[in-house]
Amino acid sequence: MRRALLVLCALSLLAAACSGNKQATNVANSGTQDTTSTAPDASALPGAKAPGAKTSGGSGGVVPGGGSSSAGGSSPAGRNVAGTKQTTKSGFTYKAANLFPASQDRVGISKSAIDLCMHAALVLGPAFNDSAKDFQVYWQWLNGNGGIYGRKVNMTFTDDAYTPTGGVQAAQQCFSGNPEPFLMMAGIGFDTVPAVRQWAEQNHKLYFASFATEHGLYNLKYTFQFSPSVEHFGDVAGKYVASKYPGGSVGVVWRNSPNWQGGRDTFEKEVKARGAKVTDLPVSQNQGSYTNEILALKAAKVTTVLAWVNVLEYAQLEKQAAQQGYYPRWVVAGFNLVTDTVGADINGTHGPAAVGIWVTPEYHNGDTTSPWAPEMKKMRAAYAKYDSGHTITDTDWQAWLAFKSTTQLFVDCGPDCTRNKIAGMLLAGYRSTLAPLCATDFARGRGKVGSFAFNIWKAVNRSGTNGWQQTESCKESF
Repeated sequence: MRRALLVLCALSLLAAACSGNKQATNVANSGTQDTTSTAPDASALPGAKAPGAKTSGGSGGVVPGGGSSSAGGSSPAGRNVAGTKQTTKSGFTYKAANLFPASQDRVGISKSAIDLCMHAALVLGPAFNDSAKDFQVYWQWLNGNGGIYGRKVNMTFTDDAYTPTGGVQAAQQCFSGNPEPFLMMAGIGFDTVPAVRQWAEQNHKLYFASFATEHGLYNLKYTFQFSPSVEHFGDVAGKYVASKYPGGSVGVVWRNSPNWQGGRDTFEKEVKARGAKVTDLPVSQNQGSYTNEILALKAAKVTTVLAWVNVLEYAQLEKQAAQQGYYPRWVVAGFNLVTDTVGADINGTHGPAAVGIWVTPEYHNGDTTSPWAPEMKKMRAAYAKYDSGHTITDTDWQAWLAFKSTTQLFVDCGPDCTRNKIAGMLLAGYRSTLAPLCATDFARGRGKVGSFAFNIWKAVNRSGTNGWQQTESCKESF
């Protein structure tokens, strides 16, 4: 199975096709105080309890074997807040949405627990040296530092198989449990997420989608997307290439799917505006052989290629190109799997160094000098405590930052957070700046899309190890 493009929002979980039932994974929290580091900006977050604060409810939290204790289930219906004016402690004023009746507004949140679920493609985890257990470390660490307003967070992962059908099945599994989660999150899956969005809309479930097309998003009531859209990825990639390497001959090898096409379209628009001649090459999913496409790129004397396919497909494409002695400047989604597998070909030794583009800062083990190194140190300490046998990957880093952003949202929502309050905040234009992530601005995204900027990397050989080096941070224009 050759399917994969990681998660997300930086919510980075892995993907591949599979059949049969999808396993839900829920790891028990230790409940011990974590003294290795402090909770994310605990003293600065409005109303958050500092590490060591006593949690409410003695038996809340994850019960070994899955599920929550009786104290950690859904809250009874409280005061109806739909349509009411609300103000966060930071002064942000909004009107609570009117999406959920009072009986459904506080489902998945109690005095002692918040229950969440995330669908993602888990079956390819071994290819990336990751598993759902490894992604639980953030929540174990957070719970060990007092949780969110004293509530422990219980996260369950379901496998979506990186397919639309699998995504819907995984979403159904998320909401078949008891308690039902407060909301559902998504791992990456350009073809998976649009199908799950429709399911969430039909079933009135609060859904935080990941990287996907904007097409159809703005008409949905229950879906919100913190990560940029595929259209904006193409726009930023196109502006970067057009600015740094204007004109010339540019190639686009792209997945022939309406869920991917928006990124191809915006990229080509930008480079054509600066005089580039574009060789457009649609390919099928898991095509396998790219001989014809490589011959076409060589014939057109293409020097820069956007590889708009998933990272495993790109590895095949690049290896086949190298076998033909073709080394263009590749522009790709920035994952360490790329440099781990084909780094010797794209690090500038044989041709121009590849360009990586992604929403989270570049990660490599041993980094102590980048501006985000302190956050990496905090994460490594947590993994040493809760997952000591695991070698940390860039996808762990992406998940850590995505979950940190989710934590910030719940803190800003306040101790009496509800589904209608969360939806109302986003619809009203919620903004957040949480280093080292790029800014969140739902006002710009019409209440539906939250981020737009990307980090730019180049492939390098770092003392004998191939990897990425960040050259631009949180940029949209160049």
